[in-house]
Amino acid sequence: MLLQSFEQGVLTAADFSFFPAVWATAISLREQGVPYAVVDHGFTVEQLCTLEDQGVHIMEDCERKSYRKTVTQLRNDGPPDSAIPARAWHKPNVCQRSPFKHTVWIDADAIPLQAVDMLFDLGNFVTADYFVDPDWTIKNETRLCRRMGGLLNRQFALVNNGVFGFSDGAAWIEDWRAHCEIIVNAPSLSRNAICRDQSALVVSLSMGDPTIPKPSVQGEPMYNCPADGLRSRHCHRRLDCSISGPILLQQARERHPNAIVVHWMGPVKPWLIQSKSDLRQSTS
Repeated sequence: MLLQSFEQGVLTAADFSFFPAVWATAISLREQGVPYAVVDHGFTVEQLCTLEDQGVHIMEDCERKSYRKTVTQLRNDGPPDSAIPARAWHKPNVCQRSPFKHTVWIDADAIPLQAVDMLFDLGNFVTADYFVDPDWTIKNETRLCRRMGGLLNRQFALVNNGVFGFSDGAAWIEDWRAHCEIIVNAPSLSRNAICRDQSALVVSLSMGDPTIPKPSVQGEPMYNCPADGLRSRHCHRRLDCSISGPILLQQARERHPNAIVVHWMGPVKPWLIQSKSDLRQSTS
């Protein structure tokens, strides 16, 4: 069956360093019979073969040429302490290339542990991260909104775009993309977009086109559960993880028995403690 014939599926984008979690996700979704599409930002040949063996649809990275300039620019103009790579600015562009009529995006550092059917039932939605420091988040996003001539809508202040759902042609995705472009091309704004594309999404939902239907905000923590129940600022205290997809999936399920999706938010990913050489060979 061709991928295009599926009504719904899960989408992400990643490179070789996120392979353990992507592999684990591929196993979990295959168990559920849910299609999985991954944009290849730089997997090894062996990793791609492993993913394809799990039924993953590999999508070509069409943004590489366009984001090279952006990455260079944001290394100079972007927030110096951001844990989010500059490539993340292209997340809405990737979403607009989704092969599904209805898509659930799950970040490459997150793994679905249980059936994701209920996420598709939510329609167009974003998740809220109540494990962050709300004062810090609201302060930063308020400053960015003011610099763009608007006000922060606190309904969207704690949005985390690690897990969200959207339908084909959803106008709010295009509005998000447009805000990313505006911020990227203005150094005074990009320096204040601490969470990069996520900050742009908060701005878009807060002060974008009021005629565009907004996604619902889902506050259920189990839809986007921080790994080991720790905030991003405490990510260095998280438990070690295997670089083997099957073992990582088992570990995550044992540690988070109630989570639908577990998410290793923050700059430290337990599997990245391994050397890059180990990660490039982590296919067995």
